[in-house]
Amino acid sequence: MNGNVKIIEYPFYHLYIEDILEEDILEEDILEEDILEEDILENKILSLFSKFYEFPEDAIKNLSLQKTNENVSKVIHINIPSKFLCLVFHNNDDDKTILYDKNLFPVKIYFKKNSVCVFVPSLHSYHSFQNQNTKVFFYMNNVLHKKYERNINMNNSKEKRIKMFKFNFLNKLQLFTLIEYKTLAFEEEFNNCKINEEKGRIIL
Repeated sequence: MNGNVKIIEYPFYHLYIEDILEEDILEEDILEEDILEEDILENKILSLFSKFYEFPEDAIKNLSLQKTNENVSKVIHINIPSKFLCLVFHNNDDDKTILYDKNLFPVKIYFKKNSVCVFVPSLHSYHSFQNQNTKVFFYMNNVLHKKYERNINMNNSKEKRIKMFKFNFLNKLQLFTLIEYKTLAFEEEFNNCKINEEKGRIIL
């Protein structure tokens, strides 16, 4: 993964990197955690996080690498706040990642085989997938995830759970400052976040 890859700022901070895997790995279609760790992300995690986080050394603590390769959401959504970095691999011709602006208009569509879209979940990182079997890897903060699950599973109304979801996100952004948020107002981002379903989903 080229450390010189530059952040794409619109519609939210992300990276798009082509030709990510060697052909022999790609042809075997065995994109798993060990390949990520050994062939792609080894010694490069800090470099990746430094593209997004003001203090990447703090952001990489208490993380675990996890994978979702089935039933990913085709609905527009933001990820749960305990996810600190997402990597969406386009390993097939029908894999598509769609990024949306703050008005939920699709502005970026990535689909080239053997590429990856990398981003950090935020209050406006609206995205969806065309292929439900898209392979998505993410780094989860284990400490914040336990807190998130405890808060979100409280016996509250749907409206309160959505508000709690956003408060969890606000707490994360205050603890782990994103470079993108240096010029953004937390209160405005919180109030303008368009999620209307649980777990960060948006039903239009």
